[in-house]
Amino acid sequence: MTAPQPVLEVGGSHVTGALIDLQSPDPVGKTVRLPLDSSADAASILATLLEAGRLLGAGPGAHWAVAFPGPFDYACGVGQFAGVGKFDALHGADVRQA
Repeated sequence: MTAPQPVLEVGGSHVTGALIDLQSPDPVGKTVRLPLDSSADAASILATLLEAGRLLGAGPGAHWAVAFPGPFDYACGVGQFAGVGKFDALHGADVRQA
């Protein structure tokens, strides 16, 4: 039996998290949705993402699937936001490390 996969979907006005178990007939388990201000400072944005993750309770060592709006360098986990009107505070930030 595998543990449910924690996922986050980050949007310009919210972050939605869920525990997903593709082996289950009802694959979407616990969910959480928090408002997110994409024009806030980096610390506030990251704090909201971390709170969503904490509320899911995936536990230590979980491997997360995260969907982030572009431009985002998924291979490096770094935001490339500059002049796009949202998440500018995360430009160059190592979101994966946070």
